[in-house]
This record gives sequence, C-alpha cells and structure tokens, in this order.
Amino acid sequence: MREKILALLLAREGEFVSGEELSKVLGISRAGVWKHISHLREEGYRIESQTRLGHRLARNSGPLNKYVLGHNLGTAKIGREFVVRHEVSSTNEVAKELARAGAEDGTAVVAETQSGGRGRRGRQWLSPQGGIWLSVILRPGVGLKDVASYTLLTGVAVAAAINKVTGLKAGIKWPNDILIRDKKVGGILAEVFGEWQAVDFLVIGIGVNANLGEQDLPPGVMATSLALEAGQPVLPVELIQNILRELERLEQLLLAGKLSEVLAEWRSLAVCLNCTVVVKEHKEEWPAESVDIAADGALIVKTADNRLVKLYSGEVSLRGPAAITILTSFLCSYCKPFFIN
Repeated sequence: MREKILALLLAREGEFVSGEELSKVLGISRAGVWKHISHLREEGYRIESQTRLGHRLARNSGPLNKYVLGHNLGTAKIGREFVVRHEVSSTNEVAKELARAGAEDGTAVVAETQSGGRGRRGRQWLSPQGGIWLSVILRPGVGLKDVASYTLLTGVAVAAAINKVTGLKAGIKWPNDILIRDKKVGGILAEVFGEWQAVDFLVIGIGVNANLGEQDLPPGVMATSLALEAGQPVLPVELIQNILRELERLEQLLLAGKLSEVLAEWRSLAVCLNCTVVVKEHKEEWPAESVDIAADGALIVKTADNRLVKLYSGEVSLRGPAAITILTSFLCSYCKPFFIN
C-alpha cells in the first residue's frame, strides 16, 4: 500500500494530493492513508501535509526504491526495470543471477550497501551506506571482441553524469576508474558471459563514492567522495538516473556504428593520455608514453625506442612521486600486448 501511495504522489510531483482522493483510489479510509503516510515519513520520505490541500512528496527524498528511481527517468531500455535491495553481497552477483534467470536487457540492480563489493582482480571495494552501488544487465548481441567498448562508454557515462549533477570535473583513468583531482571517486567492473561470437549478457557494475565521509574511505588510498569534493551531499536518485540516461545514449551511438563519437568523448575526459607511465607486465617494468585509446579498448603507448604498443593486460602507473595505479582492461586474460608498428 505504501508503494502505491508513493507512486500516486510521484505521478503528481510538486502537487498536493488530497487525502480523500488517495482514500478513494486506494480503497482505504483517510485514517489508513494517514497511517501509511506516517510510516513513509519514518522511512525517510519527506512528505508535506496541509489541511484542505493534502500530501506532497519532496523531490528525491527517502530511501531508494524502483518507483522513485523510475520516475521521469525517460529511458527506452536501461533502467526500465529496477531491482532495489537494502544490502547485498554484490550488485554484480545479484545481476548475474537475474540475468541467468532471464532478466530483460537494461535491468538495473541498486543496493544501499554491499558486504562483498569487488573491484578488478578480486580487489575489495568498500561499499558503505552513502555510496552509489549499481549494476546494469545488457544483452547487446555482439561478439566478445566488441565488449571492451562497453567499459569505455560506461566510464564516459559515469564521469559525464557526475559532472552534470555536481559541477565537478571528474575524469577517466583507463580503463575503469573515475577520478577527481587525482583521487579515485568511482570504478567500473564489467563481466562478460557467453561465447566468442555471441555474448549472452554483460553485467556492468558501477560504484561511486557519493556521500561518503572521510571516515568511510579506505585508509592509505588516494580516494575521495563527491560530497567531500562538492562540499555538500549529492542526490543519489538524480545521479543514478543521469548515469543510466548517459549509458543509454552512448550505447545507442555504439550500436549505430558511431564508436568514433564515443571514443572522442572518452578522450575528452581521459586523465591518462600523453603522460609518462611505467608499464608493469609479469615481473618486468618499462617506461612508455600513453598515446591514445584504440577502438578495441586497448591503451596505445609509445616505448622508449618509439614503438607503438597496444596494451590489453598488465598494470600501468603514472610516473612521479604521486604515482596513480592504472589498471588495464578486464578483456581477455589470454590476450597479450602486440606491436602495431
């Protein structure tokens, strides 16, 4: 019943809805309406009530739920179905289970906390209350060779959404980290399921340190949060919705054969191009200059003897006293770097 009240209040955003109207639509007494309104307030929703006017829901208030997240989203596919949980081990794990059970293309999984959040290579990702923990199921109908483009476009979507919502200047550290002032504020973990010629589904996990305080950030790591950088909290619903809108826009460009436009946006947000770096492969390290991003998601670097190399795996760090680790693409653990001239 509370979800129905939320849906009705959302449908009339900014307007008062009388208790009499809610009572008639829901088939309960006005006292019953008031009881549910009181419970919604206890859950954190800001609902204004005035005699003779009724009840009005404040924008972006209360805990996340599929009604609030879906309201005025405006996408055709991504986020048309939401699964919202208070706590999960990992939104990616939930999304994988749902995808295997037939969840539709574009389904989004959102959690308030994760107990077992992961980054690349199994690294722990702390996921307390106040962050954005989001996974999206995609069924793009492409081969494995085309999947790396989705990591690139997701980075663009997250950075662009952050910049739009907060006015900050977030950038992309190839291939899957989001930085503000050289500090990590978010990351992406894409997982692929299927065969070389036909990917069954992708699960793209997105984590953003939205409203975390300094005490919530891992010690000894160059990390920050949007709230710390902006000096005020961000609205989780607004940020999630903008990420999903950007994801859909960029995927449409990709599927329309306009990867070059996606790459141009990626380059405009990149923080690791034309930089001196150290490439770490196995037990070897060698200096290089990051040059460009390739259409297949590889980072192109120039070696000390002026050879151009495409990197698919390994580890790269910016050179200097404040070196920042740059982790390479999730794609193909069996792919090796190869020379392109």
